[in-house]
Amino acid sequence: MSEILLVVGAAALIILWQRIKGVENQLDELRSMLSSGRYDTDQRVERAPQRGFESPEDAPRTEPLPEQPATVSRGSGVTIVKRTSEPEPESVSASPDDFAVDRSEAQETSPEPVPAAVSGPDAEQPQVTAAKAGFFDRFSFDFEQLVGQKLSIWAGGIALAISGIFLVIYSIEQGLLSPTVRVALSFLFGFGLLAAAELAHRFEARLADPRVRQALAGAGIATLYAAFYLAGSTYGLIGAGFAFAGLAAVTAGAIALSYRYGLPCAILGLVGGFAAPALVASAEPNIPLLTVYLGLVTAGLAYTGKRQSRPWLGLAALGGGFLWGLVLLVSGLDETSAIVSVGLLIVGLGAFIPLLLSSLSDRPWQRLGAAAIASFQMAVLVFDAGFAPLTWGLYLLLAAAVAFLSWRMPALREANGVVAAIGISLLLLWPGPIASHFALVTGAIALISLVVPLLLALLGKGRDFDIWQISVASPALAFAVWHQFGFDMSAQSRWLVAGVIAALAAFPALAARLVWTRKGDESEGDALSLEHSLLTFVTLASAAVLAFSASMVALPIWTYPLAGAVIALALIYLSSRRDDILLSGLAWGSAAAALLSVFIPETLVFDEVARAFGERHGESEGLGAIRWLAAAIPFAALAWFDREKRAGPAADALVAILGYFAIAQLIGEMFLPWIAALAAIAVSWWLVRHWAASLALAVIAGLWALVPALDWLEDGIEALFGDPLLVNVLPTPFEVVTQLLPFGVAALWIAAMRSPADGMRQRIWRSFGIGAATIAAHSLYKQLFALETVTRFVELGLLERTLWQAALLAAGWAMVQFGKRPEIRQVGPLFITASLAHFAVFSLVLHNPLWAEQAVGQVPIANLALASYGVALAALYQLDRFAADWLGRARTLVAPAAMFLIVILGLTLLRQIFAGSIMPPVPMSGTEDLLRSLLGIVLAGAFLAWGAKTGKRSWRIGSMVLMVIAVLKVFLIDAAGLEGLLRIGSFMALGFSLIAIGWVYSRLLSNSPKAGEESAA
Repeated sequence: MSEILLVVGAAALIILWQRIKGVENQLDELRSMLSSGRYDTDQRVERAPQRGFESPEDAPRTEPLPEQPATVSRGSGVTIVKRTSEPEPESVSASPDDFAVDRSEAQETSPEPVPAAVSGPDAEQPQVTAAKAGFFDRFSFDFEQLVGQKLSIWAGGIALAISGIFLVIYSIEQGLLSPTVRVALSFLFGFGLLAAAELAHRFEARLADPRVRQALAGAGIATLYAAFYLAGSTYGLIGAGFAFAGLAAVTAGAIALSYRYGLPCAILGLVGGFAAPALVASAEPNIPLLTVYLGLVTAGLAYTGKRQSRPWLGLAALGGGFLWGLVLLVSGLDETSAIVSVGLLIVGLGAFIPLLLSSLSDRPWQRLGAAAIASFQMAVLVFDAGFAPLTWGLYLLLAAAVAFLSWRMPALREANGVVAAIGISLLLLWPGPIASHFALVTGAIALISLVVPLLLALLGKGRDFDIWQISVASPALAFAVWHQFGFDMSAQSRWLVAGVIAALAAFPALAARLVWTRKGDESEGDALSLEHSLLTFVTLASAAVLAFSASMVALPIWTYPLAGAVIALALIYLSSRRDDILLSGLAWGSAAAALLSVFIPETLVFDEVARAFGERHGESEGLGAIRWLAAAIPFAALAWFDREKRAGPAADALVAILGYFAIAQLIGEMFLPWIAALAAIAVSWWLVRHWAASLALAVIAGLWALVPALDWLEDGIEALFGDPLLVNVLPTPFEVVTQLLPFGVAALWIAAMRSPADGMRQRIWRSFGIGAATIAAHSLYKQLFALETVTRFVELGLLERTLWQAALLAAGWAMVQFGKRPEIRQVGPLFITASLAHFAVFSLVLHNPLWAEQAVGQVPIANLALASYGVALAALYQLDRFAADWLGRARTLVAPAAMFLIVILGLTLLRQIFAGSIMPPVPMSGTEDLLRSLLGIVLAGAFLAWGAKTGKRSWRIGSMVLMVIAVLKVFLIDAAGLEGLLRIGSFMALGFSLIAIGWVYSRLLSNSPKAGEESAA
């Protein structure tokens, strides 16, 4: 009995909730009418004694005080107070906005009119405004009306039902009545309540409240449900079949009585109808009978909800039917009759019963949800039955019913799509299907999901959703076919599967044709709406994917790029006819797909890519060239049709790259860098508009040059740390000629061909070209001396560096002197600087003959040291002469650097006289040390003389610095070890020298009044 109490309690709560909502709606409507001024113009104005107002007869005819209420009107149970702060005449016509609402004193409208103005001694008492008037009073009024006038009746009906239930429980506990009597009394009490409800209906005029009969009828139906439950399940007085039939009869009666008595009967019919099968337990339930009962109950409640304008009732009934369907599926269905009956129930719930709900235009999601749930439950039935033909037939029956209804009702098209999607999912999950069975089911699903939408579109009845369904379902079905039979196919099966996929491609192709011509004859280049553009894209993409998939199944693997190129060309042509970014994206995507298909055969593509980078695997491959050329053709078409758009350069670059890969399959690696470089030069000369292709080819040539350049750079970095740069670690002459030079030539050509307005890009390519040419020249130059060992490096290292520095200096000087173009003359100082830097790093610091083993030659003075330093001094001179603007403030360092180099050169030449060609092993004698001091004094005088002759103050300052260093050396070091006449002679020589230099320097300053303004350079 506890279940019955729960059912009745739930019904009562639903009834109470609905009634409360109705009362709230009425109050909101009344409040809205009052706030908007829609009140009765015949309202009587009545004063409120409890607010301190005097009677109308005693009220003096004086003007009201400021801020005092002027009038009080009551009507429809609401007090309206009008405020004013200005004097008014006795009769005032006020607007509704001047009124406030006070619900606290709802009384009958006074029949006596009162004056418009009220004032008097009591006017000073606190007045209650509408904004603050009686919140609790208003609540008490609402509560009183709700409970006293409305809910009490429903509570009484519920109390009657509960009293009947408790009466039966009491009789059971006390043993007063036998089970038969108890059940009989329950039936009598239930029918008595229904009779009382009928009497209340017949005497409606006297009762004047329909809720009385509704409460009695609801209580009677609940009691009859309990009676049949007791008779069947509790006491076993009747069989399960009779009990179930009785409960079904009560359900039918409740649905029928809902038309006469209203909502409570409908709610009890809903709850009791679906609870009845659970209340009657049976060891061997009759599934077909149960499904028929559930279908009738669901249909009856759905129809009742539609007729009584209660859409929630139909939805609740549909939900109950699906819930029972899930229970039946979970419980397991073994017999064929049970499977068929449950399947037919699901078909009815998903296709036909939703037609009894509200109109399609109002709630199309109801049909969509019903179809989705029914399809899912049917899919569970198919899966549990092991994909038996019977269950597949039931699913197809559901799909056919939904498709038929969607033909008649466009709002059901989405439901058809949902059923098709779940059916295709089942095809994917079907384990090891028989080919003939799979073909029949797939054909049926294709008929429902593809043929029906296509026919609707052809007849002009289609919607955009139909086009979407065709575009999505076609590749999904093709994937299901390939998934089931695409592995380990025989030749015959391969062609059969390819034919099926090709046939499926026809559906989106026809849909694309319909969408393409939807707006009539459109001229070339017309812009499309977003919806039209999106549909065109989807249909064409679906057809292209299916066509390419069919070719992949039927054709050999090496032909994939050819098939992809044909499809891409068709899409590129279509995209060229209309200005549509989505179509352009589709064209590019198809070209990219053709390119990606080149990489599908891993064994082929590995060898082909290796050939492009100089690694030969077998003989030249003509088929490989055809594959890469086929991948290039769509991009060539894109470059042609898209030449006025931004994507054209990308297509040009891809055509160049893929063309190179095609040629690489036929030609050896020693020619490939030159082919890329010469092709870049040719394109930049004859096809200026396709500049991206020339850049791509130049980049390919640069990739060839990258490896030897990195090797040279790595060895050069090691040389900066003192390791000799030997010839056997540098790029070979073959690598220089076949890899470095092509890129250098191409880069310099592109830099020369580009407009100076290109600025940074021109300088970048020029830098690349000069760098590659310099690396190539240096690597070839190192081959002349072939310094392969450290011994050879000691013997010829200085000579090799001196000649290289002289070559750099000569090249820079020639560029500055004879360059006809500004960019060439600008590069000249860079070569001169490179010559000087090379000397400073390697000959002056790292491998200086004074401390490193480097042969300078046996002849004093006229040796390699003089030549090496002479080149460096010449570089300083050239920089001072030709690069004054480029050096800027650094030009002031030229003269000090030259004096420093001359001093180091003098020390080196002096050291060579005493030590020979290789200087570090020989210790320095005292005589050589004294001559070093003398050399410093002599050079200081020479610097002074040169500064006096040229008027350059920096040389004179340098002479003074050198003289001070020499004097300090003589006094602190040299003279410290002398004795006797040698000491006296050295000091006398030093003194006369200093006097002579000072006299000369003072004469120079006295004869040059602007000495302080002389050039510091």
